[in-house]
Amino acid sequence: MIRKDFFIKHFPIRVLFIFYIIMPIFITYFKNSLFLIFVLTSLFFVIYCKNTYSSLLEFKNKKNAFSIMLTINSLTLLGLIPLYLYKQKSMDQNLELIFLLIAILFLFPTQIVFNKIKIDNMLITRNAIGNNPINIKNKGYISKQGDYIYYSYFGKQYSFEKGLYASKINNDNEIIPMFGFCQIKLASGYVNNINVVGEFIYYTKYNKKLKCYDIYKYKIGKTISKLIMRNCNFVNIVSNNIYYLNYENYGSADSVEKKQGYIFCMNLIDNTIEQVCFKMCDNYILDKNKIYFTNESGVFYIDLCEKLIKTIINFVPHYYYVHENDMYYSIYDSEKNETIIYKSINCREIHKIISFNEEIIEFVLMNNIIIYLTLFEEVVSYDLEKNIKDHIAFKISHIYSFDCKVLLGWNAKEVINLYF
Repeated sequence: MIRKDFFIKHFPIRVLFIFYIIMPIFITYFKNSLFLIFVLTSLFFVIYCKNTYSSLLEFKNKKNAFSIMLTINSLTLLGLIPLYLYKQKSMDQNLELIFLLIAILFLFPTQIVFNKIKIDNMLITRNAIGNNPINIKNKGYISKQGDYIYYSYFGKQYSFEKGLYASKINNDNEIIPMFGFCQIKLASGYVNNINVVGEFIYYTKYNKKLKCYDIYKYKIGKTISKLIMRNCNFVNIVSNNIYYLNYENYGSADSVEKKQGYIFCMNLIDNTIEQVCFKMCDNYILDKNKIYFTNESGVFYIDLCEKLIKTIINFVPHYYYVHENDMYYSIYDSEKNETIIYKSINCREIHKIISFNEEIIEFVLMNNIIIYLTLFEEVVSYDLEKNIKDHIAFKISHIYSFDCKVLLGWNAKEVINLYF
């Protein structure tokens, strides 16, 4: 368990800036208590070293954590130099400026070390698939790699907060601080379709001028994203291939989600592009060597090896979901206010699974439990074996699953653990 004290949460930059701001004030008003100031400063430094070491243990073994702690905190010791200069009465008038310069000069190397540790920790586990294809169908606002989640955040007050962020999570899927910061901003803008593969993050960002989504590539640790392609949606990264839905025209009077396009695949090594499906579609789910997709005529799948398109159902369901080679879909009857979930086994036999007296927007299946999102942004779980219904969370816009173990909710302003 990571420690929850003040220094861990706000360490290191904020604590050090507070230190460099308060010390000149102390010296100004307690000129005759230099010894007391020195004792307090030394005590602060000891506590700071202790908590630096505790934070580093989340990323390094004891030996490496101790070595890094000594290296970076030896620079902090130089912050005591102004006390000596003041005692010598050599720079009485510029004491505040000296503290400020030392803060700027010695916080940068510390931050560089911490950034390097964070980047290395982010890349311990590397995905082969950028995101769960079901998550991409649900707009892909969250992706996960190792102990980190990458997500779109719209901010709580200001437009400049909107962008792509990363956070570290613990074994309980709760966001924990990394050197004092619970969020790391990677890119700005209205971001979705997030895929993380190794050191690269692929995502789409809304282009206000052209009224479409563009695909970008971002390298973890860098500051600039590279534009790959315009006017695309439902982006899936699998190894060295990028699958996407490409639209013919920029912009539309209709919503971007209502547009239809063709499915393409681009090789990320030689940039060759192949059209995968010649039928227009609204959205799709990539599942191993098959692609499931919908248009106004129903739900279809195409075998990527045989290149054959087959019909599963000849109508458009309220929602559909693929799990272990079987397709699940829901039909909503507005007059009865009833949602029925069906299962299509191997895309042939169709069986009714269960019905609910409410409208279901999204659902996933985890360990024989159906977790669904209602029209009123409530997440509910239903155990198919025990027939037990449980209300998990409220005010959720989308639900995202990873490896049938992690379930997260997203509502534009926060990521919520839906562990049940």
